[in-house]
Amino acid sequence: MFVVMPGWPTDKPTKWPTCGSLWKLENGQWFWYVDPDKVATPFGEAKLTTRNGPGGSSLPVSIPGSIDELRRKVEPDKKGVLLNSKQASSDEVLIANGLEGAITLHVEPHSVPGLSVTLDKKEVKPHEKAKLQFAFEPSQQGTARAAEVKVIIDSLVGMVIPIQVNFQ
Repeated sequence: MFVVMPGWPTDKPTKWPTCGSLWKLENGQWFWYVDPDKVATPFGEAKLTTRNGPGGSSLPVSIPGSIDELRRKVEPDKKGVLLNSKQASSDEVLIANGLEGAITLHVEPHSVPGLSVTLDKKEVKPHEKAKLQFAFEPSQQGTARAAEVKVIIDSLVGMVIPIQVNFQ
């Protein structure tokens, strides 16, 4: 393809390299498109594929050492407890440490009258479990209402295990 370049003599057309255009004319309108089988990169044309193995790749479910992987390795056996609002009741949640190192836990204060939440141990060694005990004693002061108790993993900055407390 020859084009006239600004500032270049008009009697000497310049050869211009053609590369595939990403514009299409459809029904009288121009549309920009991407060829689903090829993508232009600075290193040449890359062919896209959805298969694994030679010529294809897939991302891992989690990147080793990522926060998502850490979250999956420190998990409660259940996401919530159900307590009786009219009489004394209790429940427990086990928090498993699947990491190779010890973790330290603490429970954030809550504002539910009559509810006590205790951890049987603050330091949980690798592949051990901590027991989070919930006990409720109804009182005249207030009515039981649903709440969220947060267990903070001190040794993993920013990690919180929320446990939902419901009453029936």
